[in-house]
Amino acid sequence: PFSLMLIDVNHFKLLLEQYGLTGANECINAFAKHLSKSGRDFSKRLNSKNKLTIYHIADANFVVVYTAQDCSITIDDLLSGVQSRLSQAILTPFGEMRMGFNCGVTRFPTSNNYNELLLHANIALEEAVKRNVPFAHFDSESGAKHARKIYIARRLETAIEKQQFELYFQPKMK
Repeated sequence: PFSLMLIDVNHFKLLLEQYGLTGANECINAFAKHLSKSGRDFSKRLNSKNKLTIYHIADANFVVVYTAQDCSITIDDLLSGVQSRLSQAILTPFGEMRMGFNCGVTRFPTSNNYNELLLHANIALEEAVKRNVPFAHFDSESGAKHARKIYIARRLETAIEKQQFELYFQPKMK
């Protein structure tokens, strides 16, 4: 069993506007080093066969794969530790910065293939952003909400293509 965490660094667009692409990437690299250090500290504290692997997948997005051989430390403990460490100022080429993140978590074998794993992690990430919390776990309720949104969007697209909408103007009387 393993957990997949999708991490999104907050306010990347502001970093781009403030420092340009090169400067924003330098800030993200500083975040990545801090995240990596947090992971190493966590692994040392664990002193077990659990494996933590971090991937930088795009701009301000990271994937963390946590392979748990034992369940003595939970994902919540890991994320709380990372959040605590990252709440401290991070040294960047532009001085010290506080950089927040949101994270969506899913577990294998709950999700059966890599597409589903990433989708579930992304749904959980959206849930964390919506609830304004650092991290959220994928659950069947959020999965059902997402499936309902997709269903409605597809039905609307079909209705638009088939011109099944009618527009009525109603005058306002004073």
